[in-house]
Amino acid sequence: MSTRYGFTLIELLVVIVIIGLLAGIGIASFGGSLERSKIAKAQSDLKEIKDIATAAQLASGKTLIQITGSNCSLCYYCRGLGDLRNVADTHTCAVAWDNIVTTINATGGAISGISDIKRDPWGSPYYVDENEGEYSATDCRRDFFASAGPNGTIDTYSLIDNHYISTSDDILISIPLSSTCP
Repeated sequence: MSTRYGFTLIELLVVIVIIGLLAGIGIASFGGSLERSKIAKAQSDLKEIKDIATAAQLASGKTLIQITGSNCSLCYYCRGLGDLRNVADTHTCAVAWDNIVTTINATGGAISGISDIKRDPWGSPYYVDENEGEYSATDCRRDFFASAGPNGTIDTYSLIDNHYISTSDDILISIPLSSTCP
């Protein structure tokens, strides 16, 4: 009578294939959760920025464009640069964001606190588009803060019901209109 000790080559190969498949699924799930956490971090940063900017508007009685004086860091300094993840801290796009943060913090007084929010989780500077009062005192389009998102490039967005909506992977958050707008 012969006793069998061990596994056949086929049995070992089947076990190795199963372990490989499970590892692949686990790695793919982990990668997706990392990206979701970066998106959540960018959304959290933008909400914090929005809350402090709104508080600065209330404290000063000014619109965001009156506070920052920049009109649009998106328009003049950041759009068309391609991948913003590689923009140096000395580039006008990053410097414009730093200046906006500094100005909002100074206007917000005791409610300041966004000076440490420099770049999104992918490394791109955040940006802003100040729209309310841009062309006239009765121009009541919403301002927004944004991240270029995972691909690092500023993509397209649309104004729907006075809210800006990203049509790509950019992450946008609108700011409530001031009391001068209906």
